Amino acid sequence: PLAITISSDYESNKTIVIDSNTGASEIWIRGDFGASLKQKFDGSPLLVIKAGAPQVHVHGVSFEGVTLRVEGGRVFLHDCDFVPLRENNSGNNSQRVRSRRLEVSTSMLPPLTARKDVQDSLESSVRRRLLSGHALNEDSGSGDEDSNSGDEGSGSGDEGSGSGDEGSIGGDEGSIGGDEESSSRPASPERPPKSPPFAPSLPPQPFLLPPPPVLHPSLPPSPPSPPSPPPSLPPFPPSLPLDPSTPPSPPLPMDRALSVHGGDVIVYRANFSGLQDKGAILVTDGTLSLLESEVTNCQADKGGGLRVTGGTVTINLTTFAHNIASDSGGGIQVDGGLVVLANQTHLRDNLAPTGKSCQIAKGAQLHYVLPAPLAHWVFISDRSSVSKLNPGSIDTERFPFPCGGGVFGSTFDIVAQSSPACENFCPAGYSCGLATSKPTVCPNGTYCEPGSLAPNNCPEGYMGQSEQQTSIKGCVPCNPGHLCPAGSKDQTPCGLGTFAETAGASCGFCPQGKFQSKAGQSTCKECWEGHKCPLRSAIPTPCPDNKYSYQGETLCLSCAEGYYLRPSTNGSYSFNSEVVIICRECLVHCTCP
Repeated sequence: PLAITISSDYESNKTIVIDSNTGASEIWIRGDFGASLKQKFDGSPLLVIKAGAPQVHVHGVSFEGVTLRVEGGRVFLHDCDFVPLRENNSGNNSQRVRSRRLEVSTSMLPPLTARKDVQDSLESSVRRRLLSGHALNEDSGSGDEDSNSGDEGSGSGDEGSGSGDEGSIGGDEGSIGGDEESSSRPASPERPPKSPPFAPSLPPQPFLLPPPPVLHPSLPPSPPSPPSPPPSLPPFPPSLPLDPSTPPSPPLPMDRALSVHGGDVIVYRANFSGLQDKGAILVTDGTLSLLESEVTNCQADKGGGLRVTGGTVTINLTTFAHNIASDSGGGIQVDGGLVVLANQTHLRDNLAPTGKSCQIAKGAQLHYVLPAPLAHWVFISDRSSVSKLNPGSIDTERFPFPCGGGVFGSTFDIVAQSSPACENFCPAGYSCGLATSKPTVCPNGTYCEPGSLAPNNCPEGYMGQSEQQTSIKGCVPCNPGHLCPAGSKDQTPCGLGTFAETAGASCGFCPQGKFQSKAGQSTCKECWEGHKCPLRSAIPTPCPDNKYSYQGETLCLSCAEGYYLRPSTNGSYSFNSEVVIICRECLVHCTCP
């Protein structure tokens, strides 16, 4: 085995090919924290893995603007990022490596028995996850291959190290990612180990490719036969047109950040993000297993997140979100082969003119294997766990489909995730919006009948008694002199100058000639004599000098010309229980305007 450690950024101007001529039984490429591979040219992929190549394991590397092309062999990608090329803004140019080639020592490391055991365990663990659906123990994804101390596959030492002489990236000889004079730089902190994935029971997948045919060593290769001249054909009759039913073969799609044209690729806990120039993933042949990953904000003409024209793709616990296709298949485009979405894989908020979530061509296959995310469902009529989708478009913003309003889904039960009825109707006293996994208790001031999409407010003039009311009977009228807007959980006293005469009535203004100087009252009082009370009076207003008013009056009055108001108690006094207003005749030698 050959162990390689990337200790910093590495930019390449050359395509790196791993094939049957590579002198290693398996290759381990591990990135220190923050390590990345960068591609500074367009058109050709940075890394090509061909048929017959040794197994390649890549852990913790960020591929920036890189195209990884797999044509054969077996590849494991763990905790890797595929993102656009980003400029290094750190300002420390001495730590940047520009346009250097990947040069790795061809000397082989001693046999790593422990590492081989771990690889066998990893393969069997992945096989169990994809075939049986049982979870592994937490330390099955960690072992000697993640160790950075010791003699074999270590991060320090002479062989298979990240800072030694051979098989290193960032050292002196055969180094990648550091300057020759920077070999004494301390190693970067390691990425912490992560727990293994869990995947549901799925159909068996072809993990191993058949071995290439081996020629017998004793037989020399036969010399190539001379090419035979093409047979002469009679001239084509001009009256017989060409057959239009045989269209020319369509051109192969352009490679994407990860392109699988053969072999077996397992991607675990990867992030494909922001790839808006060429898309995220392309599969034309071979097998791809995508586990616990995210494909977001990617863009292409077809299949913004994933395009499949052949081969087999199995996707578990993965999210496709906010991807865009200018033609069709915002999230996924399936033109051929088989795609299996399983174990809570979710597509949401993807965009395309046709097939926002998925576009399935005639002859292609797209299956969804339960469980779906909670409160989501797919069409299954035979009580199995597999939904086989018909060719066409899935134009919903979410797939699997969310449970509608008024129902909920809090279980992974097959029956509950096989129809839009989901688990059950929302119970009385609760509300269930779109994609509800746990019904919400109706708050005080509202009521919820069975199957409620949202709480219903108590009407105006009524208030709630407590939360979780199941009908309008749970709303009671407000007391007289109080206000209850719709949805009230408590009553509010009517303000000054207002009143509410009956229970449940709205607060009204005191009319002209009346007033109310207290809050929460059901009536208004008569305005005092010698005062005026306009509309909504909280307290009577005294009449000005030389003016008078009767009780309950709205305006203050004046005496007629030639008369004046008697200045006693503001021009009024009581006589035989009646209020008498006295306007006296103006005195001699006086004027009374």
